[in-house]
Amino acid sequence: MIESKGLVIKNKDDISRAINFGMGKLGKGELHLNPIEALYLYEIKRFEVDNVDALFASMGGLLDKYLVYRDISTRGYKASFDKMEKGKEKEYMKYEGKQVLYSGEKIKGTASKGIVICPGGEDIYSKYWFGQYGVYKRDGIGKSLVLDQFEAEFLKEKGLLEYSGKMKQVKYFEDYYKIYSEWREKGFIPKSGFKFGGDFRIYFPGTSPKNFEHSKHILQVFPKEYSITAGEWARAVRITHSIRKTFLLGIPSSMSASEFKPDIAVSREGTNYAMKVFYESDVIKGEVLHSALSFCASNGIKLIIAIVDRDTSVSYYSVERVILEGSDNMYFEVAWFRA
Repeated sequence: MIESKGLVIKNKDDISRAINFGMGKLGKGELHLNPIEALYLYEIKRFEVDNVDALFASMGGLLDKYLVYRDISTRGYKASFDKMEKGKEKEYMKYEGKQVLYSGEKIKGTASKGIVICPGGEDIYSKYWFGQYGVYKRDGIGKSLVLDQFEAEFLKEKGLLEYSGKMKQVKYFEDYYKIYSEWREKGFIPKSGFKFGGDFRIYFPGTSPKNFEHSKHILQVFPKEYSITAGEWARAVRITHSIRKTFLLGIPSSMSASEFKPDIAVSREGTNYAMKVFYESDVIKGEVLHSALSFCASNGIKLIIAIVDRDTSVSYYSVERVILEGSDNMYFEVAWFRA
């Protein structure tokens, strides 16, 4: 019997059963439960409750976490609210580039909104693949180079571009540019990820307009003040996976991590996960995501983001660190997690 007042079990046989299910904390002959554990024991393990209405009323603000806890527990995972155990140290996947020395004749252009247009510029386009020369995917039509604001800023810093007019920078430009420029410095080619739900699509060193291979990665930058709904974020990840690309998160190093406590600690077959739960309309903030990812990276464990939709279906996404050689920014690969 679960007593709804205080959420305790006093019967010895029921205490033993609940402990076998990994529930509660024992103290002074009583087993103390949190509301999620109590509802799970009632709904799934068929424990009796003295006041069902009071038990359900105790779930205020916890229902999304309960739905995830119920789902993951019935799939054979051990789920708890105890302190997270550290994982084993391991090698992270590394992206290695090669420093590029950009050179050539300076080009001139005119800025409008977030783009710069330059007469000529074919050499810098064909050699380094900056911008778009002529009409997009219409070879031989047009003879001007159009650059986005990240490409324009990079070429300006290298002394290869001068332009008039005023550029309208995107929000959080400094954070985005910091990520963009370090991939460019290492020979990778970041282009717009607009069509794929991210900020940049990443081509590997050696790719050019004449030596073209499809991009393999979509990169989304998460500045500290940035926010997105969980539903929008999940759709972006799924779009990336549907076209067989890898979804990467870029966390600017300028962000400091605040304290993070997982919503649920999950383990199975010796592997530990820290789980963060969102309802589909919840807002995912850059600061929260950064804290969660920093916590997991420092403890050698994966982060699992669980998103509950209106049908009570739960989608899981694993987030694991990857390394861009020589970078002080943090990068993570996001994958659909089959629980």
